[in-house]
Amino acid sequence: MNFRLDINGLRAIAVIAVVFFHFNANWLSGGFAGVDVFFVISGYLMTGIILKGLEKNSFSVWRFYMARARRIIPALAAMILVLLCLGWFYLAPGDYAILSNHTASSINFISNVVFWQESGYFDAAAHEKWLLHTWSLSVEWQFYLIYPLILVPLHALIGGNKLKLTILLGAVIGFVFCSFATLYWPNPSFYLLPTRAWELLLGGVAFIYPLKFKAIHQNIIVLFGVCLILISYTAFSESFSWPGYYSLVPVFGTFLVMWANKSNSIITNNYVFQKVGDASYSIYLWHWPVVVAINYLGKQNDLMTVFIGLFISFVFGFFSYHQIEKRCAKLSHRKGNILVIFLFCLIVLTSLVIKSNNGVKDRVDESYFKITKNLVMPTRANGYCFYSFLVSDEKVGKTEGTQCLLGNKSASPSTVLFGDSFGGHFDPFWDEIFKVNKQSLTSITTNWCHPSLTDSFPGPKSNPAFEQCLINRKFVVNNISHYKNIIIAGSWRNLYTDGYFKEVLDFITFAAKSGTNVIIMPSPTIYDTNVLKRFESSLFNSNFNFDLTEMPKSKDELAIQVNSLLSEYASNYSNVFYLKRSDIFATSDSFMIDGITIPYSLDGGHITLDGSINSAKYFMKNSAKYEVVSELLK
Repeated sequence: MNFRLDINGLRAIAVIAVVFFHFNANWLSGGFAGVDVFFVISGYLMTGIILKGLEKNSFSVWRFYMARARRIIPALAAMILVLLCLGWFYLAPGDYAILSNHTASSINFISNVVFWQESGYFDAAAHEKWLLHTWSLSVEWQFYLIYPLILVPLHALIGGNKLKLTILLGAVIGFVFCSFATLYWPNPSFYLLPTRAWELLLGGVAFIYPLKFKAIHQNIIVLFGVCLILISYTAFSESFSWPGYYSLVPVFGTFLVMWANKSNSIITNNYVFQKVGDASYSIYLWHWPVVVAINYLGKQNDLMTVFIGLFISFVFGFFSYHQIEKRCAKLSHRKGNILVIFLFCLIVLTSLVIKSNNGVKDRVDESYFKITKNLVMPTRANGYCFYSFLVSDEKVGKTEGTQCLLGNKSASPSTVLFGDSFGGHFDPFWDEIFKVNKQSLTSITTNWCHPSLTDSFPGPKSNPAFEQCLINRKFVVNNISHYKNIIIAGSWRNLYTDGYFKEVLDFITFAAKSGTNVIIMPSPTIYDTNVLKRFESSLFNSNFNFDLTEMPKSKDELAIQVNSLLSEYASNYSNVFYLKRSDIFATSDSFMIDGITIPYSLDGGHITLDGSINSAKYFMKNSAKYEVVSELLK
């Protein structure tokens, strides 16, 4: 296939958008759509390779697979091996074990499935995953595997013309399915091939139905197509359901630019875009680990560090392109195939060894594990009540999620703790307090289930936590009169920004008017980075200087404001009590174990199991509000 300069320019437009979005989403709020541009390009190129081979009766599925492997694996493997080597020196065992799992899934091109099962692409936790960006490579590879296996027999059965119509029909049906699926299953729809295949197929449509346009019409079509792409980059954001029908904007824009087939357009065929387009794959590979490294250091809000990271990404990308991609492309097919198989086996075996040795835990002494053992989220698995559908495979049920006791379990519960994961992380806190007061409480908490009288849900409704949440809410509303006290907690800041805060206030009003005492827990300090990982890194490697006061927390400004709103609202009722941060957390936002200062924070939002216990100790020892709470429990 002849080299298309316009397509090479499109690669640059795609990778620049993705890189800028990942380094700072405020620069290009919809820059993630650059991946959709890449998908359309890949679909065009792969359709061309397969159909031209079929027309010449020279297409080989095996040669097609190996050609893709020689193109993709060497640069990917080099990046992975560098991460594994650096991880040995800088990643704590837990993080190193996670990295090894992700390296194995990435080189096997199933990382999109793994990351789908772990979290959402736009979640804060995503910035802790060194190989998250390989999800798109996995989607493309899965398409490469399946596509020829469908086209080859269809070409033999129905011929070339009907095959082209089938591809067009597949793109249309795929778009309809994608639009529907994204509404009901947003997380899997983002990551998995079935909802992305139409984008690649539409690229194929651009190849199989070429049109010749006059030069003036070519210019108009290219300009309109690029405008659609730029609109998606600037007008869309993480809040949009993606891919869904919104993705038609960048996808159709890319389709138009390729359809116009204008090789000398200054928009796509300029020196900068051609050079960036050449190295776009390697730039894409290297930019994300740099983003994660900056986040690891807690420097994602430092503009100078971000600019340096951008520079490093492009330098590494160009180096990888010239020293790995171009060199491997010059190898004979035989040598290239041997290299690919060797790199694949090396990474798989290395990943298995690291994972089987729990991140090579021998690199640290036992004191590390003693300190970090309970720096986790309290769940059913470690003796508490938070019913997490993200940590383990729980079952939705009326009793499973609503009948868990804490404190003195032999006593009859007169208090209920109700909320989402920000309620669940307070399980150890209240467990300690109720044990001291010889009382028990029922803890009813699950993912995303904020206190509300409605069926709204800020998480994915496809997750079983939604069904459990409806059960939890119904139980609390129907039984609130049986409880003397209700303790509520939630991700107040996020609920405020996502438009659910009024529901929380309505629930407080409902509970207060029912005659039940209401205790409102505050949001802990919200950091911009995963505090615990920074702390664990400092334990593992002395080169990491952990200073909690230097951890960025721009998000906390709004959290403080929302805490104040709850405090003010509580003052409207004599039976509503708000606990301030200063009541339950030390001003240092940390506690001491064996002479070591440990942050309360788990992931920058939640607090750890040990943090929750120690905050209870602080509350009972230092806060006057504890006497008020003790009276309520009698």
